[in-house]
Amino acid sequence: TGLTGEELFPRFSDGEYARRYRAVRAAMEKENLDAILISGARGSSEVHYLSNYLAQSPCWLFFPRDGEATVFIHFFNHQPCAKAQAVTNDVRWYGPAPLPTLAEEIRRRGLAKSRIGLVSMRAMAYGHVTELQRLFPEAEFVEFGPQFGRIRRVRSEEELTYLRRSGYLTDLATKKLRSSLAT
Repeated sequence: TGLTGEELFPRFSDGEYARRYRAVRAAMEKENLDAILISGARGSSEVHYLSNYLAQSPCWLFFPRDGEATVFIHFFNHQPCAKAQAVTNDVRWYGPAPLPTLAEEIRRRGLAKSRIGLVSMRAMAYGHVTELQRLFPEAEFVEFGPQFGRIRRVRSEEELTYLRRSGYLTDLATKKLRSSLAT
């Protein structure tokens, strides 16, 4: 038997994700947002923060104020890995281009006339933002990146434990590297 699930993809506890979801949804409530859309790609951490999916290619997270989040990924063949990593149950391939699938999801959830936050609007492709605005002229798309960033900067004890452990392991690896280079 090989490593699977949580053994292969370490993740925070369900309680930690519940804490994050409460914090983000409280900020969404304050800003009167019905959902947020987070654009991600390799090396970005925003999608990972709420889903545990480590993006290896372009992806999106649809995170509603009420209901379950959905991770949309670029490559069809990445679905098994994405589903194994993600804490969200709904992981889907968005097809050859993300906007038609995201638009369909916005309509399916009845949010075509809603207020939707974008994380981070400044980092998204301009064409994606303008296409969302064109497809949903009665919706309002607003920047939510700064609010999201403020939430992420307040660390829980569980997050601090992970950071301390990561620092310890990095120190061990650096020490071993130094000793191997010295010989």
